[in-house]
Amino acid sequence: MIPQEQNRTMPFHRSCRVLLIAAAALAPACAPAPPTAAPAPPATTREEDERAVWRAVIEADTTGSMRVIADSTEPVGYPYPPSRRWLRMIGVRFPYAAIRDIEKHPRLRLSEQLGEMPRVHWLTRGERRQIFTGERGAYERFRARFPGARELFGMTRVGFDARRRYAAVGRGFWCGIVCGAAGYALLRREPDGRWVVIGEFNDGIS
Repeated sequence: MIPQEQNRTMPFHRSCRVLLIAAAALAPACAPAPPTAAPAPPATTREEDERAVWRAVIEADTTGSMRVIADSTEPVGYPYPPSRRWLRMIGVRFPYAAIRDIEKHPRLRLSEQLGEMPRVHWLTRGERRQIFTGERGAYERFRARFPGARELFGMTRVGFDARRRYAAVGRGFWCGIVCGAAGYALLRREPDGRWVVIGEFNDGIS
């Protein structure tokens, strides 16, 4: 025979056991999630990615004509970075840091970075001085020297976002006295590592 005083405490002990079992079952669900691992850095170096982006921009031209490209990364045109507000207004979803990163790096000679490429002639400073003499007829001199080319093309250094998943390149072209444009090419790294152009826009046209 259970004493009356002990009998009154039994329901309380049973309730404790039920609560403890329920708490143990819920503990994994209520426990804080483990910290998310930081994204792994790209397997390639910045220099390798920059060369790949330049090649992707050049190879995006499907006209088949000869490309004359200024050897220095100083662009032929002078694109000004667009504002964040303007990018939102035209519906461009792109990390703005990649565009601002362009101006943080010194100029380079593209021929030293990319070497020889099919259908590409790297225009040296000496050749530019022979074409752009300050006198009329620069485009005629350009076409006479490079009959297969229609324009002089130029590119800036490449800008990347922090994870190097997106890239931006200032580029411009000149095709005569009142003919030319300058702007940006926007690229994204694909899962297989390739860089593809996902958008282009001009901020100066003549």
